[in-house]
Amino acid sequence: MIQAAVTSVAVQSWRSIEIIVVDDGSTDDTLAALSRWQTAHPSTPLRIIRQQNQGPASARNLGASYARGEFIYFLDSDDLIFSNAIEVLAAPLVATTEPFSVAHIQNTNIAGNPIPNDTEGVSRIVEGSCHRTHWMTHAALYRRETLAIAGSFNTSLRRGEDTEHVWRVLATSRAGRIIPRFIGIRRIHGDGHLSVGRSTAEAARDDLAIVSHFADWAAARHRMDRAVAEPIVKRALIVALRSGHVCDWASHAQAIALLARTVPQYPVVAPMCRLLKVRSRAIYLLLGSSLIALKWLRGKVRSFKSGVTPGHWEDFVLSLADNPIDRRSRQSDEAEAVGG
Repeated sequence: MIQAAVTSVAVQSWRSIEIIVVDDGSTDDTLAALSRWQTAHPSTPLRIIRQQNQGPASARNLGASYARGEFIYFLDSDDLIFSNAIEVLAAPLVATTEPFSVAHIQNTNIAGNPIPNDTEGVSRIVEGSCHRTHWMTHAALYRRETLAIAGSFNTSLRRGEDTEHVWRVLATSRAGRIIPRFIGIRRIHGDGHLSVGRSTAEAARDDLAIVSHFADWAAARHRMDRAVAEPIVKRALIVALRSGHVCDWASHAQAIALLARTVPQYPVVAPMCRLLKVRSRAIYLLLGSSLIALKWLRGKVRSFKSGVTPGHWEDFVLSLADNPIDRRSRQSDEAEAVGG
């Protein structure tokens, strides 16, 4: 898969590109696959940096530290972008002083077929709301100074380092430019995505870590306004409900403490904290079920308002069928499988 990802960058219509691959302590044939790719593409400059396994946050930070360009783009090894992706993302940054630009990504299965009714990759930028803003890592192109101000990816987080980083980008920069186009795919496979198979307690603890780090970052920089406090309130509330459901009262108490830190920005949180101190699994089961129902309904309303109908991605399907990146990346996948 690494050969396909590198190929998808090498054939970009935006030609001023340096390709940096960080091998995060791989134990498979990643280095051999990259060596075969370099041999087959001698005219394409490719820099390979190796480190002991430290996770995606560390790998992205290391790669960014070696980058020399004005704009920085991140791509994981199992994802692909269309051949005009960088050009599409760079256009508004060249023409304006926007701090970053984002487009849409489509989730697919390992074969590259779109997952029906999936809207996870549809990016959103809501000015003044960190919580409602969302984009996948390889949906965005950043100015170098934007990343310098927001800071590096948090290497202490096992999961959700990309979400926490998006919050910091928005907290330190004005809203960037959103481009209503699909520029690539994210190939879903169980072994490669850490969110697969987590228990409710594990998910709650992961969310707690994300929110805690973001709250500490905001407090240290005196940036705790309503927009910054919003994701802390909403994520901490979810953690409190989840941890109460599984009787993880230690995580539950930490979530309430996080909520209490946002009372100056959201006074309504104070009575909420008092209510959540009740330790009854039945109550949290009821509240959690109600929250799931509301979240499902909100997703349906959001899809309707955005004008994007799940499962009917005409522009995405056309790009997938006609874009040369897809054909060349598939060929790279096949070559990698044979070479391996």
